[in-house]
Amino acid sequence: MTKKETALLLKHIYALYPNNFPIDEDVLPAMIETWTEVLKDRKYEEIFERLIQYAKENRFPPTPADLCCKEIKPPYFEEYVHDPNAGEDW
Repeated sequence: MTKKETALLLKHIYALYPNNFPIDEDVLPAMIETWTEVLKDRKYEEIFERLIQYAKENRFPPTPADLCCKEIKPPYFEEYVHDPNAGEDW
């Protein structure tokens, strides 16, 4: 990700969590620099998709680790993980 993309991502996070993700003008440049460093090997589209999924399931803002390290599981994943007979036709 580029610094511009990181700044846009932080704006989206703020839009989703305005009360829990304050952006202080003094800290903003450091936030952009740090988040860019952590997410530099990721594509913006991938991280944005993870943000949307994260926002659907969490009430508090994400950390960079929440957006780059966790697997995105399909919505039906939990149904089949706990069913030992899933996929068996007998």
